[in-house]
Amino acid sequence: MVAVLDPDAQTGFVEGYFAWSNEDDSAYLIGDDGALPVSGTRGLTTLDDAQLARMGSDWFSYEVGLVFIDKPGSPVVVGNNGFEGQIFGVFAGVSRKVFLLGGAGLAEAYSPIGSAVLNFDFLIAETLDPRISASGGVGGTRFNASGVLAAASAPRFNYKYNPASGLWEGAGLLSEDQKENLLIYSEEIENAAWSASNVSITANAVTAPDAAMSADIIVEDTSTSSHSVTSATISISKDALQTFSCFVKAAGRDELRLQVNAFSGNLIYADFDLSDGTVTRAINTGSGSDVSATISQIADGFFRVAVSGIPNAASSATGVQASLVLKKDDASSYTGDGSSGICVWGAQLEEGASASSYIPTTGSTATRTADSLTMTGADFSDWFNPEEGTFVVEFDAVSMEVIQAILQVSDGSWANQVSLFLTPENKVKLHSKDNDIITVDVEVSGVLSGGPHRVAIAYKVNDFASSVDGGSVTGDASAVVPAVDRLHLAQWHSGDGNLNGHIRSIRYYSRRLPDAELQALST
Repeated sequence: MVAVLDPDAQTGFVEGYFAWSNEDDSAYLIGDDGALPVSGTRGLTTLDDAQLARMGSDWFSYEVGLVFIDKPGSPVVVGNNGFEGQIFGVFAGVSRKVFLLGGAGLAEAYSPIGSAVLNFDFLIAETLDPRISASGGVGGTRFNASGVLAAASAPRFNYKYNPASGLWEGAGLLSEDQKENLLIYSEEIENAAWSASNVSITANAVTAPDAAMSADIIVEDTSTSSHSVTSATISISKDALQTFSCFVKAAGRDELRLQVNAFSGNLIYADFDLSDGTVTRAINTGSGSDVSATISQIADGFFRVAVSGIPNAASSATGVQASLVLKKDDASSYTGDGSSGICVWGAQLEEGASASSYIPTTGSTATRTADSLTMTGADFSDWFNPEEGTFVVEFDAVSMEVIQAILQVSDGSWANQVSLFLTPENKVKLHSKDNDIITVDVEVSGVLSGGPHRVAIAYKVNDFASSVDGGSVTGDASAVVPAVDRLHLAQWHSGDGNLNGHIRSIRYYSRRLPDAELQALST
């Protein structure tokens, strides 16, 4: 049985937790004076099937007011006193208690998994809960479930290719900072904006990752020289990390180089082998620095390759050129055969330590706005317990060597907030302020690698704690809980600091779970 107690119809009743007894089919208000019966059925209504479907199988409700859900089943034992009874209801107000009804009366209980008042899994559905407000991501793209790179704005449910299975698998909700693609005609390498050296270009010859016949083939000529295409000179921010990326596929040649040249011998470059999907080297020369490179397999023989670094760390010059160079037998200068080459599509040069999702351009640069995922107003206060609670978040992220937000609750300012984020060193950190005074500031993990990762964070007065990937619990035993009224996923309240990765799932429990359960839930 499911029932809702109308708070307006209960004027004069003592405060307490609403419950329903299956044994005598009666409603009770559980308060300091014990279980007080609610006379008759005044203020009680039964929810219809549609409302039940919205609630799902967990012991929580999306409804406003006092709600319980009956979960009949085998008797359970909880607590140190071994109290045995039948779980029969929850209270959907701030405290959200689960009770046992047994021979000895009522006892408070809960189930770590079943009592999550929020339980969002972004891997299995592309429908966003209506309480989450999504905006931004305009000008961006995502891989859909069919493996097609498609235009998309927030919420961007993204998919990744699994080379082992040959399947596209859910990656979660994508959240990225605002980025600009500085390369024009990103899908038209034959355009005059690109310079060809000892190569010919066949336009729109191969099906690209966007499922259109839009990928170009760069074919070497028969000269003994380098064979390449190069962008026009581009202005960049001085001393800032830059990333050059593109989608490539072997077409007779399976070796290539990406480079960003700041002239006078100052550059960064990386070499790739498409036959085995590897980075063979990443080099900076002259005053180039901090070089790194990645390669990721896409379906149908495509890879996304990227080189990152500072092209010239010693000069005030800010002009660079991005080039793709064909290679043979690990040589960047060789005698071509006049027919071999590389398919190229989706070139991108952006500021940052890693390649973000693709931003298409034509005759001018293009910008993708930052993704935003928030819960505010009643959509937040209906489930958030201001006294104690636990979040469990599963995520992945590409290190951008800056602070990257995982989760934040705040009052819309930095003065009152609890924040979970990645440091520039790729460690998880828990930070909190109350009335602009730092109350928690502790690293809760070592340097993360690979992924995805799962973190549990619990809060209560003088009892903040966190566990990452099942590791030891770290926290602060002298902190207060700030007054907050909103949740931001993978971004700060200020609209920046995005995770630059995926939120795969999030759960929230309206009580501070024990340390052992923090470890178990983060495993």
